[in-house]
Amino acid sequence: MLQSREDIRKDKAVDAFTDAILQRDQPRVADLFFKLVRNEGRTMGDALSAVTEAEAPFVQVPNHIDVRDGQITLINNDHTILGLRTSAALTPYLPKDYQLLGMLQSVWYIPAGLDIWNQLRGKYPGRYATMKGINVPPPSYGPVVWNEDQQPIVEAGGFEDRLHAHMIATMSGDVKRSYGLFLGLAADEAARPKLRDQLLFLGLIDLQDTVMGRKARNTGHKALRARAVVDLADHIGWERAHGVYYTGVPDMAIGPLYYSLYDAACVTLTEAFPDAGKGLNIFVVGDGRVQVAADALVFDDLYHGLIIGAQRQNSDGRSSHEHDQEENQHQRQAGANFNAGN
Repeated sequence: MLQSREDIRKDKAVDAFTDAILQRDQPRVADLFFKLVRNEGRTMGDALSAVTEAEAPFVQVPNHIDVRDGQITLINNDHTILGLRTSAALTPYLPKDYQLLGMLQSVWYIPAGLDIWNQLRGKYPGRYATMKGINVPPPSYGPVVWNEDQQPIVEAGGFEDRLHAHMIATMSGDVKRSYGLFLGLAADEAARPKLRDQLLFLGLIDLQDTVMGRKARNTGHKALRARAVVDLADHIGWERAHGVYYTGVPDMAIGPLYYSLYDAACVTLTEAFPDAGKGLNIFVVGDGRVQVAADALVFDDLYHGLIIGAQRQNSDGRSSHEHDQEENQHQRQAGANFNAGN
């Protein structure tokens, strides 16, 4: 059964973490985490469940762009969840006496990453304000909770309909509905594999078509955050990972949202392959073509053609040159038919 925020807050560690985080007391947050694991014998997953539940309300943003003096400015994504995910993955590879080191560094960072929106407006202290050279005195108020927690939404209809509703809510920027539908789906253990895939997919397709001359961009952060959500849920256990969901899932629908690059990819595949390329196999580019692909990606606009040519060869064994010859023959025949009709 998926535990709610109220369920997880029954653990006294959540209130202890919350107080230390709101006091921006980095040593105390790290010490609490350390003592939970080393002194009380709690698992890393238990400690992560508590600390993410404590931080989740305070690492939200209302938008990823602001406008100041008529200029668009970038509002960063929360990075605390990225550090926690990476540290959890790194832990098994560290010597036994040092296995908590990476995680304690990530937990230490949490109080510096609160309310990024107001940090960048010089109204709340933390890492982003410091990065911009803004000295914010200790405030008498706490960080703004930009997105409230939501109740799970379980609508009538089949699983695929509910999954599709979550996708559309996310892509349309409906933060509350997207998050509520996610919680409703996550409560169903059988739904989690496809929900996991869909969250990763939504992160991958939300990517602007260029960063050149742009301040409004996400530089792949949605994909990184989606990966952090599902990996931490796997590490903690989906039933106890509500804090992870609250930290990362609402942001998937926070604007601006970018789908034009994915749209272009869909159009390209539809034009190049039968059935829009749905029957294509995944293939590995040979070593001899890696540098060619890298050069095409960086230096010119022929990358789509290179990949499509490789996919064509992989799909039926014929070379890209043979496909091009066939296409040219079709075009010559079409021209001859047109001329004959006139």
